[in-house]
Amino acid sequence: MSMKSTPWEDAASMRARALELFSQYDLARVRTPHELTTRIAEITGKPIRIEKLDDPALVHTTALWIEYEELSKVVLRATDRVYYQVRGLHHEFGHMLWGHPGCEGLSMDDGIRRLAGAGQVRGRVLMTPNSLSPLAGDALHEGEAEAMGEIITRSLLRPEYFNDERIFG
Repeated sequence: MSMKSTPWEDAASMRARALELFSQYDLARVRTPHELTTRIAEITGKPIRIEKLDDPALVHTTALWIEYEELSKVVLRATDRVYYQVRGLHHEFGHMLWGHPGCEGLSMDDGIRRLAGAGQVRGRVLMTPNSLSPLAGDALHEGEAEAMGEIITRSLLRPEYFNDERIFG
């Protein structure tokens, strides 16, 4: 029996579903990070606050979505490189767009519970084949969020002015 490199069954179909959702929410029209955050807030019906924290509770968690009754907050690990923070943010946006439930694996951690307070925790965790077991129930959600996060990141990395870019081939 061979070990799969991903915790889900079919990454291609997951990406296809993520592209359908991306299209359904008309995210291709979004051009800037601010527009993206505003659009996802419209979709979810809650304002979004983004915070960078240097906290020991984030040693294994690169980004975290905490949902409160009145807003959604995304916490990013302040010590990470900017691109990695952006990928974590987009991953958390993926969780929001899919409407994923709470992350049981993260809710067990005292430090994460302290950061969340009264909020419901969702999150992005560094996963390896050896550390996957506590999150096995969340593996599909992590895969979906990662697929959506990748699509969001790629869409924002496109040229802002397509006609200008054609000049350079």
